[in-house]
Amino acid sequence: MIVLLVAINGGFSHSKSDTSSNQHHYTIADHLGAPPELEKHSNSTKATTPTADKSSIIHTGQLDEPNSPQFGHLARLSGQKKPLTPQQRKQLDGLLVLNNSSQQADQNHIQQQDPLPDLNQAQPDSHSLNQQLQATKIQGSVASRIIDPNLFITKGAFLDCILETAISSDVAGMTRCQLSRDIYSTNGKVLLLEKGSHIVGEYQTGLEQGQARIFVLWDRIETPTGVILDLASPGTDSLGRSGHSGYVDGHFGQRFGSAMLLSLIGDVGTYYANKSKGNTNKIQFGDTIGGTKDLASIALQDSIHIKPTLYKNQGEHINVFVARDLDFRSVYELKLSH
Repeated sequence: MIVLLVAINGGFSHSKSDTSSNQHHYTIADHLGAPPELEKHSNSTKATTPTADKSSIIHTGQLDEPNSPQFGHLARLSGQKKPLTPQQRKQLDGLLVLNNSSQQADQNHIQQQDPLPDLNQAQPDSHSLNQQLQATKIQGSVASRIIDPNLFITKGAFLDCILETAISSDVAGMTRCQLSRDIYSTNGKVLLLEKGSHIVGEYQTGLEQGQARIFVLWDRIETPTGVILDLASPGTDSLGRSGHSGYVDGHFGQRFGSAMLLSLIGDVGTYYANKSKGNTNKIQFGDTIGGTKDLASIALQDSIHIKPTLYKNQGEHINVFVARDLDFRSVYELKLSH
């Protein structure tokens, strides 16, 4: 029974497919015919897709973006190891020409924006009329008044002094002098520095060749009444010239004496060397003469730099130029006298 049913179903299905295959519906495509077959392209043709020719790329004046397909395609062509086809070389040439033209345009644009200064251009004349008409501006000075001229010794006063100690410039040291006269206030009415006041100063070493004066800085003054005042003023001569003059020892004998003695010994050696040439028994003095000349040169180099020494004796008269205003209001006061 089951076999009979299967046979019936199979026969029924087969008959149905035969019936459907025999049926046909006519359309417009049956009248137009079969469609034409498209031409198949090879892989090499796809890899070398033609782009715009060289002339079109040059005249655009714009360079493709690095991320564009055309730029990436040309970059791959330039980096491959296989020989390029003529079409690929044209594409690369067009890209290079476009790149050079773009760089040149950028350089011209930069030069137009920021031109370099012309060094050969004439500079303005400092002696022109415009420069000469500009006056020199000097800062003005404001006048002031001495509070009490009875208790001031103003800048520029002279102090007469007698040296109590001698001065030698070989070594730096201290010195002292004594006022030889009374010093009054600016208006000349009040005695401020009594005769016999002591002034202490200091001097430095190092007198150079050709100098005949030594600089002394007088630092502090002390009066017989016990008043002490910082002075810090330079010493001068009686005419106001800075520095103190004295006897200058140039040390000529020390500087040149040893060199002259060695040179004399060398000359004596040369004389006896020449004299011995006439004798049959010759004695050679060449090494001795050469050594003597070398010793003379060394002695001269060591002694030529000896500096001169200035001597100024005690008891000599000097002057001190007051370099600042001296105020005595803190130690003196004025009272009416009957």
